[in-house]
Amino acid sequence: MSINNIAKSLAIQKGHDAFFSEGNNSDRIIYPAIVVNTNDQAGFNRIQARIVNLDKSGKIIDGKDRLISDSDLPICIPMLTEIVHVRPKIGEMVLIIAENPADITSPRFYLGPIITSQTKLPLQEFRESINIFNTASFKHQAIFDGPTLQNQAKQAAVLPRQTDIAVQGREDADILFRQREIELRVGKFMKGSNTELNTNTPCRINLRQIDTSPNLTGLANVDKELNKSFIPYSQMNIVATNINLISNEGKFRAFNNNTAENKTYPRVKDYGDLATQLHPAVFGDELLILLKLILQFLLSHQHTPQNPPVTNSIYQELESYLNSGKLQDLISNVVRLC
Repeated sequence: MSINNIAKSLAIQKGHDAFFSEGNNSDRIIYPAIVVNTNDQAGFNRIQARIVNLDKSGKIIDGKDRLISDSDLPICIPMLTEIVHVRPKIGEMVLIIAENPADITSPRFYLGPIITSQTKLPLQEFRESINIFNTASFKHQAIFDGPTLQNQAKQAAVLPRQTDIAVQGREDADILFRQREIELRVGKFMKGSNTELNTNTPCRINLRQIDTSPNLTGLANVDKELNKSFIPYSQMNIVATNINLISNEGKFRAFNNNTAENKTYPRVKDYGDLATQLHPAVFGDELLILLKLILQFLLSHQHTPQNPPVTNSIYQELESYLNSGKLQDLISNVVRLC
């Protein structure tokens, strides 16, 4: 048996056969590599990465680039368009494709960073990412210590499910695409943790199409006729500690002091037919001030029959809503509702 076959046999036992095969010879074109430099002042997302190997125990050892210093490593060109903005970090793993594997200085292209864990998005070191090549763990259905959908029930409640499509950020912000549902989330976990759920200040926007009754679906012994009468609907949920709606335009209605007539702000027509059919939202706190004045006036005013009420401070404050156009302060400058 050749020395290569002996090495390969030992590697298979350790689950690292992908790194101790004939594929490591000069005709190999794809290599795992450790990122050593990301400082591309031109902003082209080019990097330098060192090709390494693993020994039979899984320890990182020198590989194809062992005779080259970090500064002399070939530049690696990204294979992802900048439309998808992602930058590898020093110490993370990328996959390098060598244009000419026989020439160590030939152009290189890379894909990455290779992040294999849903809870290692901020940074996953090479020695962790490389476990994706451990075929033994897949064969024997091994579960690692890191929280995953397979071994952590709490985390599974907020991590993308196996059937989901998701775009995940470096921290804990993501966009989930499910069947007839989209969810935008930030702050799934408490600050500084990737395991403790954030139940104090959750923040998300959820859009759903509801086709069957959530109260009836999947329950046993339910009258199927109830589901037949269910009317499908769409739903939007916005959850946050503080919700702000901001527009850079002014009021949608202008008040004419001379005629006491509301006129539609001309620019509304530029926003389409729907905007002209909507109504300005009312400020609840400002409305309460007016209602309190009206109630106070009704309970305390004095007047003789057929004569106007006696003028007092409350009467004067109420009158200002008509004479000075103060009524306009009750409506939002920017938010219109159906």
